[in-house]
Amino acid sequence: MKDAITAAHNKIWQRLYDFLVSHSDPASHWSFDSSIGTMNLPPLSCSLTPQMMRLKPDALCWREEDRSLYLLDFLRTSDFWSDSIARASERKLTKQGYSDLLLALQSALPGWNIKLLEFALGDRGFFPQSRWLEHLQSLKVPVKHLQAYSAIAVAGAYEAVDDILRARRPVCGWDLSTDVR
Repeated sequence: MKDAITAAHNKIWQRLYDFLVSHSDPASHWSFDSSIGTMNLPPLSCSLTPQMMRLKPDALCWREEDRSLYLLDFLRTSDFWSDSIARASERKLTKQGYSDLLLALQSALPGWNIKLLEFALGDRGFFPQSRWLEHLQSLKVPVKHLQAYSAIAVAGAYEAVDDILRARRPVCGWDLSTDVR
């Protein structure tokens, strides 16, 4: 099940990341699913701890012209409860590793705008659209692309649920011989 959940996350995020890169400002530099230590970041004025160098955000985007650095984290969660996405998002923003890394990067890159942009998506396709809109603007992706981006996300959420349920069937002993969609 863990592998199915990870595969569902990666499948959706790859599509969303590709969309962001293809519609962003050409001056943006992108790195996908790499540890901080392997990324070709702007020169840092101090070193990060080995633990921070191993952190692996889902993506990184930076622009030297306006001194912006964004850690992107895609969060696919179950949204069984009405506040599930908000709680999952808050956990991610306050996760010790990321909060320490953000502080260290702000110290290492004085004068840079450094933020964690989290893209939370639930099983039923619901997500905080206003936050995604802010993130697209930060990444200099034209706002006119929000609808297309949202459609990719929602379609991916439905596919993820389907993939996870298909993986769960043998584990739970379900015998669903027909497609219930």
